[in-house]
Amino acid sequence: MSHGEAVAIGVAVDVIYSRNTGLLEPAAAARILDLLEKLGFKLFASELLNANNADLPALLSGIEEFREHLGGELSVTLLAAIGRSTEAHSLDPAVIAAAVVELRAR
Repeated sequence: MSHGEAVAIGVAVDVIYSRNTGLLEPAAAARILDLLEKLGFKLFASELLNANNADLPALLSGIEEFREHLGGELSVTLLAAIGRSTEAHSLDPAVIAAAVVELRAR
């Protein structure tokens, strides 16, 4: 997949995560996801289902690698509203998994 496709999928996961944790209004999340699709981006790739050698989704392993790269503290930008962000220092793996399932169903 191209870099742009990967970024769009990452944004979609973050949008759903933000909505599902109460940070982002459902209507704003729907607007963002709809716009990404109207721009021609696919919001799901089978790679999201890949597992590593510990049977963890590769996406979760990637987040852990990112945390280590940052020196031990995770810092992920999530959406509080369109045009307004917030930083998260931990992510719930179950909420991430639910976002992937939702994107797969789209």
